[in-house]
Amino acid sequence: MNSITLFTHTLAVTSEDAAAHTSLGSALARQGRSAEAIVHFEAALQIKYDDVETHRNMGLALADLGRLDEAIVQFRETLKINPNDRLALSFLEFYQSKQKEDMNSRETSSGESGNPLK
Repeated sequence: MNSITLFTHTLAVTSEDAAAHTSLGSALARQGRSAEAIVHFEAALQIKYDDVETHRNMGLALADLGRLDEAIVQFRETLKINPNDRLALSFLEFYQSKQKEDMNSRETSSGESGNPLK
């Protein structure tokens, strides 16, 4: 029995299990099924909002889908709960940098200077 089957069965029996939702979301994300994973991370956060692992993993799944603004929010939430979470801080810095690079490349390719006064 694989982890997705196991956690799906667990949730069929106890749907209010935040840890099972997080674990299933993580297993789905590892298989590249980020959109499905987010559904379970959201369910876990409805049950237990202050779980740093869930926020962090949801941020990674959102980033995987290119939803960087939302991913950054999740990493910030993780750091509100645990300011010493080095992984969340690293992910936050990485995706903020990536977001700036993406914005700069869009401005360059569209001929915009980035200066609203020009």
